[in-house]
Amino acid sequence: MEWDIEPAARHRLVPSLILQPLVENAVKHGISKKIDGGTLSVQACIRNGQLLVEVKDTGVGFTDHSQLYDRGLGLRSVRDRLVRLYGEAHAPQVESTPGQGTAVRLCIPLDQQEVGKRA
Repeated sequence: MEWDIEPAARHRLVPSLILQPLVENAVKHGISKKIDGGTLSVQACIRNGQLLVEVKDTGVGFTDHSQLYDRGLGLRSVRDRLVRLYGEAHAPQVESTPGQGTAVRLCIPLDQQEVGKRA
């Protein structure tokens, strides 16, 4: 597992139970299904007034994005909560390439949170 958290992002909080399902999905559906395993990375930075968080794996990846939010509860729950809190523009962005892995990116507006305040 790799972490790359910029100092400015270290004291920013994300809503509860937003990252856990993404990490679980990366391990369960990506890394564990790849014969030689893989790497899970979490990156966070501040850009243009937003906290950007990326959960990325080097697992098996996938091609069918059509039912991305219909297959299970994890990603759908994350999407629903972020959209409810911050609007449709803040839905997770998902990119996946078969054999190379998957990346899920979140954008959380900083003007709607305070440093150290639990969401």
